[in-house]
Amino acid sequence: MSLFLVAAATYIAVLGVAGTAWAAAAACAIVLPSGVLFLRAGTALAYSRGPQRPLAALPGRLASSPDPGHVADAVAVTIREALGVPAVEVLVSGESLAHQGGEAATTERCEVDFDGERVAEIQLAPRAGESVLTRRDWLILDRISVTAAPALRGAFAAREAEEARSRLETARADERRRLHADLHDELGPALAGLGYTARAAAHNLHGPTPTVEAMLISIEAGIRALVRRVREISYDLRSEELSGTRLEAILEDRLRTEDDQLDISLICQPVPDELLPDILRIVQEDVTNVRRHAIASRCTVTVGIDQQRRVRITVDDDGSSADPNATEGIGHASIRRRAKKHGGWMEFTSSVHGSQLTAVLGSAGIRDA
Repeated sequence: MSLFLVAAATYIAVLGVAGTAWAAAAACAIVLPSGVLFLRAGTALAYSRGPQRPLAALPGRLASSPDPGHVADAVAVTIREALGVPAVEVLVSGESLAHQGGEAATTERCEVDFDGERVAEIQLAPRAGESVLTRRDWLILDRISVTAAPALRGAFAAREAEEARSRLETARADERRRLHADLHDELGPALAGLGYTARAAAHNLHGPTPTVEAMLISIEAGIRALVRRVREISYDLRSEELSGTRLEAILEDRLRTEDDQLDISLICQPVPDELLPDILRIVQEDVTNVRRHAIASRCTVTVGIDQQRRVRITVDDDGSSADPNATEGIGHASIRRRAKKHGGWMEFTSSVHGSQLTAVLGSAGIRDA
């Protein structure tokens, strides 16, 4: 009000001496400098503490925010602090990932591009009393966009890769379930039926020669072994059910067979999940060897953690036909390879009183409780 009075008095005083034009010029000379000062004060107030500190903090915020949503939040917070605007929203493909501020209408838009591709859109509301952003606002937005664009693109690339990996895992899991169903529900029963047919033929064939009967018995035994192998493969396909805490239950399910003449005892401790597939294969391989090559009625499987924090597997049987000096077969070679893969070893001993296989898997994945 005082500025208006001074300008009016100046105008009247000059009007009486030099006329209207000079009076108006004198009044403007009083008002304009004050207006510039008011504009500068308003701009300083609008920018508050200035954009330098938020701009300097932006790279650190982006580096600690690998997720697209967090990156968008970091961008929105920085813009709001740097420009002093009431509301900021960051959108990607039309999806709002971050919103800072109140419900003010976001009428201004800024595109964020990286390598010629739009990665985000920023919408913001001008400061109170302003209808558009200033030239300085747009320069600051450009700086923020250039800094944030690689982080936004990288975060979304990481999300896309994770989503692709998840889709691949889902597809693999679906395929494993399908193969499991095919093996367990179709091939397994079909082979079992052939085995029963061979057994019935061996018992009911009129006047069979010893050679024919032996062949049929061999066919039945081969089919039964193949059925067991099909079961093992189908179980391995159910990876989602594998857990080291369920080792004994899993072995109980896999090693038992109908009309099994081998008495199997299990003594098992929980083992690391990452070692479980090889532990299962080692035990299954050796129990299969006991069935095929040892004249055994009893077999004891022990799996535990020794004092060196290693997994120790022992399979004892009371058979007497194994030759410890015989050439190593495929089964033992496979067991040795699996143990060595985990920094371990395998040892096999045999006598007239029975055989013992010991396999040790190194400490990979085993931690102290």
